[in-house]
This record gives sequence, structure tokens and C-alpha cells, in this order.
Amino acid sequence: MWRVGFDPDTPDPNLFSWTAASNFKGGAPLSLVPENTANALAIAPAPNGFVAATCSLDSKPQWLELNRDLEVAGGSSVVAPDAPCGQSMIWTGEVYLTAFADARGLVVASLDEQGARVGDKVLSEGVAEPVLTRFSKNGDRVLFVFRKDRARPWYGVLDLQGTPLGAVQPFGDEDTSWVSNLALVAAGDGWWVANNGSVSNRSGAQLTGISRDGLVWREQRVLYGHPQLGGFTPSVSGGSLLVATVDSGGQYYDTSIAATLIDDAGEIVYDKRTQIERDEPFIPGVVVDPLRDLVIKPLPLKPSEPTIVVVQEYGCLD
Repeated sequence: MWRVGFDPDTPDPNLFSWTAASNFKGGAPLSLVPENTANALAIAPAPNGFVAATCSLDSKPQWLELNRDLEVAGGSSVVAPDAPCGQSMIWTGEVYLTAFADARGLVVASLDEQGARVGDKVLSEGVAEPVLTRFSKNGDRVLFVFRKDRARPWYGVLDLQGTPLGAVQPFGDEDTSWVSNLALVAAGDGWWVANNGSVSNRSGAQLTGISRDGLVWREQRVLYGHPQLGGFTPSVSGGSLLVATVDSGGQYYDTSIAATLIDDAGEIVYDKRTQIERDEPFIPGVVVDPLRDLVIKPLPLKPSEPTIVVVQEYGCLD
């Protein structure tokens, strides 16, 4: 987890790692950078651990090579001046892929293990920062999804080097208003994509099934209300687990954490809601675990008490 936000006038660090055992007991958090300047973060599993790509206040990208204990490898950071400051990144098994916008438009760049750019492709012209982007790998293909013009999401299927395998195109036929969240998960031989934009005054999240060949085969609405999407991950019970914070809407709205299990056909087979304080800005996440469904969520407390973050296991979803 990373708490978004920093104070440039404070010298203390604001980016930490923390490891825990299976019971989530662990040691003290480790500072990853000595300054309080990290204002963007993308992290990806790497061949020997992880890579955390972070940007500072003056937008200089920095790569941190982390070992499997989430310690900075070699006791020093790796600065990759040729690597752009993207919002998301992925290791495909051959290269890192990241995305950014420049004068050409929206670019997907491939980087080697040292962060040097080895190639790039312009996927869409006329795109300016900031751009919401996401990657998801499934076998020998990568799904790339991005928000264009702050509205309807677009997508393209890439090979492991970042080369498009077909047309880059928008979702559906209707314009989606103000997409601020995207969540992707590999499912079967394709993907599920969730976004929180509304269509024709229908609120909730739009769930889209995309095949490995880049074909949309199902679209439906889930999580009715006003969701802020968190994690989307394969479930140990089969299907995929999507978590989100959902405001019900209206003058007397309530706020809840939703854990929703979606089967491979796109049907909702489980939906658990936990109400929290209505003004709590927390977006839940997931812990990737091959044996358990684990959700990061706030523990409901009285308004006068500080928020406590917990990891909760969901079981018996059938």
C-alpha cells in the first residue's frame, strides 16, 4: 500500500515498504527514498523481486529495484533517466511496458531490465496528460486500456514487446461520462475490464469482457451507485474478485466497501457490502494470494476515532 500525498516542506520520507508473514504480523516499515517527494508510483513484479517506478516533485523518474523482502537492492536506487514517468507499468517476461503522453500522443514504451528505452509505439494521437492507463498480461498477450478525453475508455491488445496486434478502439457504442477508475483482470483466455463511468444516466461500473483477439463479447452494469474501483484479481473460489468503495447516491447517501465475485461468464455470484463512514475517502485493495481472497479495507469506527486499515479474508463464497 502507498498513501497518496506528500508535503514538499517536510524532509521526512513518504514512501515505505512493509513485509508481513501469513498472519500479517511483521516488522517496521522500511523507507524506500530518504526525501518526502514521491508523488507518483507504479510497481511491478520483476525477475528478481519488484521494481517501483516513482516520480519526484520535479517529475524526475526514479526506479527502485526491490528484492523479495521489499528492500532496496544493493542499498541504493537505480535512476533511469530514459524511462518516462508513467502511471502504470508491467513486466511481460521480456520487457517492461509503460505508457505516457508527449507531443506525438499516447505512447507505449518498452524498457529493458535497466530501464533504458528499447522501443515505443504511438497508440493514439491528440492525447494530453494526465492519462489514466492500465496493463494486464494473459499468456503471450497484454491488454492495454486507457481513458481518452477523460471519458470513454479505449483499449488495444499488444504482444509481449508492446506491439499492437490489432486496432486500438473505444469500448461500446455509447459515450461514457467521466471515467476516473479502471480495473483489469485476466480471466480465461481474455480479460474483464471495469470502469466507473456512467452511460445514458445509468450509474455504477461498466464491466466489459474482452477476448485475446481484442473482441468485446459482453458488456453489463455492476455495482450500482457511484463506485471508486480498487482491486480486481482472480479468486480462489473461481472467477474474479472486484472490490470498490460505493456511494449509493442521493441526498441521504451511504458509503460501503463492496466485495463482488464475478464468474467467468460475467454473472455476479457473491456481493458483500460493509458500510463505512460516508465521507471516508478510502479505496480498498486486494492482497494477491494464491490460497486466500484478501481485501484491504478500513475498519468501521465512530467518526471521532482514527481510521484503522485491516486485511480481511473472504471465504465460502459459494
